[in-house]
Amino acid sequence: MEYCSDLLSDYWGESMHEAVVNLDFTHIIFHGFFEAIKISLIVFAMMVMIDFINVKFKGKLSAYFTKKKWKQFLLSGLLGILPGCGGTFAVITLYVHGSVTIGALTTTMVATSGDEAFVMLSTIPKTSFALFGILFVLGIVSGIF
Repeated sequence: MEYCSDLLSDYWGESMHEAVVNLDFTHIIFHGFFEAIKISLIVFAMMVMIDFINVKFKGKLSAYFTKKKWKQFLLSGLLGILPGCGGTFAVITLYVHGSVTIGALTTTMVATSGDEAFVMLSTIPKTSFALFGILFVLGIVSGIF
């Protein structure tokens, strides 16, 4: 039992270790709540940024993507393979505003690796680039059909 206790404190830090050991669920709940608030603020900032760019270019960004559908799939695939969730949030914002289709959104969701991409790039860099290429192609095929 002592070994598990040491593992918890090494992995989560002393405060989380004490919360788990003492069953202080209020600490765990508040920690999760504040993490959710941080993610919400990141999504909000991304939506404001996309709206600002769209207003700055007087709607030309939306018109650019609605004219040629293949541009939507290409952009969505490229944003999907970016490490992290920023590209996915950007495409979701474009979809909410009607700039891209559900197919482009599907392309992004299939092509994305999310935050796991950082781990893959640090542990298996050559393999991860091959996986990103495969996901890019699969995402575009999925979005088209």
